[in-house]
Amino acid sequence: MKENLHFLLMKCFYHNNRMIVQRIQGTGLLPGQPKILECLWEQDGVTPKEIGRSCGLDKSTITGLLNKMEQQELICKKTQPEDRRSVKIHLTEQGRRKAAQIKEIFHRVDTFAAQDLSAAEYDELIRLLNKILDTYENKEDETFLFLSGTGHQFFWHCFYHQKRPWHLSHFQCSLRFQYVF
Repeated sequence: MKENLHFLLMKCFYHNNRMIVQRIQGTGLLPGQPKILECLWEQDGVTPKEIGRSCGLDKSTITGLLNKMEQQELICKKTQPEDRRSVKIHLTEQGRRKAAQIKEIFHRVDTFAAQDLSAAEYDELIRLLNKILDTYENKEDETFLFLSGTGHQFFWHCFYHQKRPWHLSHFQCSLRFQYVF
């Protein structure tokens, strides 16, 4: 299993997330808010859509988290004069202090995770992970559509025509259908 990329990414995420959650408890933040604070720390004054894209959160989740953060006085929303429907999100002074606290927690967890890597290995790991991330973000939809199309064609052939390839049993047909999806 330790040669499987999906397994290693999953296990690393599990340990990283567990360490972060343990250290963030008691800060008064909800899940998702630390990512938003980090995003705004790095680039203050962005739209909710840009925050969602950066943090990997959907529109409804972002809306709820930002509303709660505004109530907590961590952020303020500023309407844009050129388009009153558009708002930009800014950290408040309290939000900056909380973001600095979160950045320190993230830094400690990153330092722990990378403690056995040389500087060159760390740089290479970051480069490779960014390459994988680019693949997911830029090609995932194409792959999904390709696989769905293949599965759809198989489904169409087997079930719309109310027959299956006669060399396959119903069980094999179902297995092949499930594998494609």
